[in-house]
Amino acid sequence: MSDHDKGTLNGTLIAEVIKQSRESGKLVVGRPKLQHFLDFVSVNSLLSTLKEASEALGMSVLNDSSLRNLGFNMLSRFESDAIYLWNKETSYLFEKGMITYIQLLNFSLPLEKVGVRDLLAAVYSLSLAGSATNLEAALLASLSQVVISYNHNSMLSDILSHTNLRKAIEEKQKISCIIP
Repeated sequence: MSDHDKGTLNGTLIAEVIKQSRESGKLVVGRPKLQHFLDFVSVNSLLSTLKEASEALGMSVLNDSSLRNLGFNMLSRFESDAIYLWNKETSYLFEKGMITYIQLLNFSLPLEKVGVRDLLAAVYSLSLAGSATNLEAALLASLSQVVISYNHNSMLSDILSHTNLRKAIEEKQKISCIIP
């Protein structure tokens, strides 16, 4: 469920979709905007930019300790299995008792560019729907940033081709993960 802050989603609709989806065993991934951020309680995974998450919860992220506080606070507050946050340099996957840092290879496109956050949410969600773990979904979403950065003048269907993904990975080296 991706909120574009256009008035289509409201708190009641969001709550009902989450409730019915959870009752029927469906996966629910949320990508809220500031206005409805706190309405996304009980989603399986919540995705957001680090900036929007810190603004929505009123928590400043000044260092690694405050980043951890934000992520783990969100995990319990939203009753989610995973919280996936990102900024221009790094993605952060929070799961029960652990945080995974995913260093981005080269991300020259601004996160505000139309479609970038939607692409991340789509890749992450489709990966989970295809039985990927939260970590695998986060890694694939991070790779999509590399590919769209690498091909920022191409059509999206061309960007996501197997050949272009392999080429982007080979030219940008590899993803580094730190898992405590």
